[in-house]
Amino acid sequence: MGHSGPILLYVAPSVWARSPGRAAKLTPLFNEVLAVLPFEPEVMARLGGPPTAYVGHPALRERLQQRDAVEAGPLILLPGSRDGELRRHLPLFRQVAAEMANHPAVTGFVIPTLPILAERLRREVADWPVPVTVIAERSERAALYQRAVLALAVSGTATLELAPAGVPMVISYVMDGHRARVYEKIGRPMIGLPNIVLKRAATPELVLSQPDAAVLTGAVRKLLDDKAARQTQIAAFGELSDLMENGEAAAP
Repeated sequence: MGHSGPILLYVAPSVWARSPGRAAKLTPLFNEVLAVLPFEPEVMARLGGPPTAYVGHPALRERLQQRDAVEAGPLILLPGSRDGELRRHLPLFRQVAAEMANHPAVTGFVIPTLPILAERLRREVADWPVPVTVIAERSERAALYQRAVLALAVSGTATLELAPAGVPMVISYVMDGHRARVYEKIGRPMIGLPNIVLKRAATPELVLSQPDAAVLTGAVRKLLDDKAARQTQIAAFGELSDLMENGEAAAP
């Protein structure tokens, strides 16, 4: 006997980022989509997708009491989780760490990661010119986020974990050749999820077609040198957290 009840899809595909025609193709397949980003109901409606309701994002569990920007603390490194991301970003992050090791606002370097990647990353950073702590326990992250001066993060869902925790950040991404050409063709849209949700550039984004450690280092140094800019990001992240808790006004 076949299923005769409603069919729901939890987590909308990123039709807003690629393949907008896919939204309408979902309509005969699902009675409703349960979205985790607050702007997705409006996007699905505009693209002819199924009825869509915003149900909140798991990253909201990371929301901490809003804090002030710290004078100094650990610099968090988030080089991604996919093989290609790690291959492209770890060498760059190594150079950034070496350059920032003596900055007065930086007390150390920490990579929070998944348990499955922890040992690989510990091997990767073992020969870096500066010590790097790799943590894999989620229970350690809240304390890290409270102490962190900022994060250098590859674009992805990790940025939506940092933002509710109030961690200022520089978002980066080194694209492969094909994706870089497509990105240029479509007009270099924002890629950082905090910026996309807020619909403005609250955090710096560095999208590179070729690795360039000097560009990353310059952006990190600029934010480290500007406590007021870090505080402005934290205020924007409070707005983002409210939006993600309550959804957009027009969303169901």
